Amino acid sequence: TRRPDVTRPADVVEEIARMHGFDSFADRLRRGNNGALKPEQLGARRLAAVMVGAGFCEAQTLSFIGQSDLDRLRLPDSDHRRIGITVNNPLREEEGTMRTTLIPGLLKALVTNVGRSTNNVALFETGSVFFRAPDRDDPRIPDQPNMLGFAAIGAMGSAGINGSARPVDIYTATGIADLISGSFGLAIEIIQDQTPMLHPGRGAGIHLDNGVRIGFVGELHPAIARDLGLAERVIVGEFETAPLLASRDDWSIVEVSEFPSAVFDLAFVVAESVSAGSLVATVEESAGREIEAVEVFDEFRGPSLGEGKKSLAVRIDLRALDRTLTDEELVPIRGTIVEAVAEQLGGILRGTQ
Repeated sequence: TRRPDVTRPADVVEEIARMHGFDSFADRLRRGNNGALKPEQLGARRLAAVMVGAGFCEAQTLSFIGQSDLDRLRLPDSDHRRIGITVNNPLREEEGTMRTTLIPGLLKALVTNVGRSTNNVALFETGSVFFRAPDRDDPRIPDQPNMLGFAAIGAMGSAGINGSARPVDIYTATGIADLISGSFGLAIEIIQDQTPMLHPGRGAGIHLDNGVRIGFVGELHPAIARDLGLAERVIVGEFETAPLLASRDDWSIVEVSEFPSAVFDLAFVVAESVSAGSLVATVEESAGREIEAVEVFDEFRGPSLGEGKKSLAVRIDLRALDRTLTDEELVPIRGTIVEAVAEQLGGILRGTQ
């Protein structure tokens, strides 16, 4: 071409447009796609907001750990978290493995903060852990489930004039699990079990309603805390976030009753193996639609109950939408609850054994 300004296809298109006439083109606004976050991204932000609202600070720890970190957590050789992916050229020996749990990094951050005179520390982290996947088409690509982990020491809550700070314990840990699952509408069951890194008797597994275990919460084993130089009680927890983010939080509007509730207490003698959660679930299921709340408020053990037995007392709150419940209505409900506990859990009313 003799035109020095026409050197590329776009220039040719412009010349054709000029010949056709720019005024001949119809006016049209450009359309663009608005950016949006994916549902899992929205869920991750919501999860972080729940943890911050509970008093935690978000931490970002290294994705590398060492075998000494797993040794400190007392993980047995058969634990799947022992089988990590080694790094070919680690910067330090104690960072030679891709992390299989978030707990070591959070504990190190806890120790750092306590060493700087921060007595009350509550940290959480969401991130991937890494496991070998020999069954994949390409075994070099690891499994990378996303996890939520937390660790806290000292006290949580306001110590101001209208509040009091409360030292963390097993109830704090299980309360956090309930808070998170409730915020996402996910039904879970917290069952006491033995996790090597947790205090014996003060640790629990987190299970879905289908029985699948997705994590744990509890107090850190005192020996591990001493090894880290932490003098106070420490709580930790870790569980998968996929069930949370996949849950459908469907809301429904429930009519509020203007009538007073009827509250009564029942104490059952049950076997040591019966959990408080199973008793609450049995009461809720058997009490009918008037059930409003069930709370375990007392646990007792003693020679009068017999070997391998304990007493669990529950406070039951009933309320009807259209009337005040009468004694004649409460008696059969009470009887139904007692029968259900006897049939499903083998429990009997205390004082009748």
